[in-house]
Amino acid sequence: MNPHHTYAAYGNYTVTLKVSINVVRNGCCDSCVANYTAKTWVVYEACDDQFVIDKTVWNGTAWVDQMYAKNGTIVNFKITLTNNLNINLTGPFVITDYLSAPQFTFLETNITVQDDFNTSNTAQWTIPYIKPFQSIVIRASACAVHVCYGYNQIYVYNAVGALIGFDITKVKVLNNLYDPLLSISTMVWDDRLNTWTDSTEINLNDVLMFKTTVRSSALNTATDVTVTDVLPHS
Repeated sequence: MNPHHTYAAYGNYTVTLKVSINVVRNGCCDSCVANYTAKTWVVYEACDDQFVIDKTVWNGTAWVDQMYAKNGTIVNFKITLTNNLNINLTGPFVITDYLSAPQFTFLETNITVQDDFNTSNTAQWTIPYIKPFQSIVIRASACAVHVCYGYNQIYVYNAVGALIGFDITKVKVLNNLYDPLLSISTMVWDDRLNTWTDSTEINLNDVLMFKTTVRSSALNTATDVTVTDVLPHS
């Protein structure tokens, strides 16, 4: 505690200071949040369940991790930072939200935390600290402007610019929410063109090769899918 030393002459000296930090830990930890004063750094180690970063999207009835959205509609996102430790987590924490481009454009960040800036696809906020057991909620709305499947990502950095956590929501934008999630196409091999094509001419008793491709635009794995190929009588 309070070490001191007086040097006899003016000059540059290298000083090594060893300290111990008492932090309550529950289980093994793999992420950290840093607090600093001047050039002295104190590191709080926080487990995944002690400092939680969560990004969700509103599907009309609940906040979820993935959903479908109709092109041209407004989609609402929510970012939640939760401190489950009994200590202040001192930042600043820089939260950067990346919308899938060109899938979305920001409309507004109607939140209790003022944003540092926001562009068409990126917004950033700075949180000075998070109190014990406090949750900070950031909300933003965006417009779906392009039909595609996108990952909407949130990253949180500590005071030294180190990434301490991230989360992702997945949104599939469709022109029609009732569009089929599976598409199928069949092609035939053309020996003359040496490629797969939609149609070809053959001689009697020639061998035909068909290729059927099934594509899924679903957010999750499609299961129990039955594909039936019916050939003409000829």
